[in-house]
Amino acid sequence: MENYEKLRGVIQQANPEIMELKFGCEFIRLLRNCRIISYTPYNPDGWRLKYIDIGSGVLEDKLVFPDNFRSECQILGRPIRLADVLLVATEDKSPMFYYENLISKWNLKNDNLDHQSDETKRFLIELLVK
Repeated sequence: MENYEKLRGVIQQANPEIMELKFGCEFIRLLRNCRIISYTPYNPDGWRLKYIDIGSGVLEDKLVFPDNFRSECQILGRPIRLADVLLVATEDKSPMFYYENLISKWNLKNDNLDHQSDETKRFLIELLVK
């Protein structure tokens, strides 16, 4: 969908926490999609990460160092939720009726931007991507 990545960027800029390496963060490592299930600081320089390879279901437990990890992985961030989109609303200053319309369109049972209807995504792109 055209401008969908721009939409994700606008929302991630409003809430940088989406891209932090912590529970739920997704990343691509060695061409495999992975999701962090736990991370624990390990000495001042490293982290112990437990993550699951989404495709195979294999659980991995590794000691990683942030600079190395970021250079060998593409960080996708955690899923974007309705709350993240509404956070943009407070910065955007668009009339609230736009967001009331959004709430009526948003699939609350699957609170993930990637899983919303094309109609909802198009609505957000028109509203937020300048």
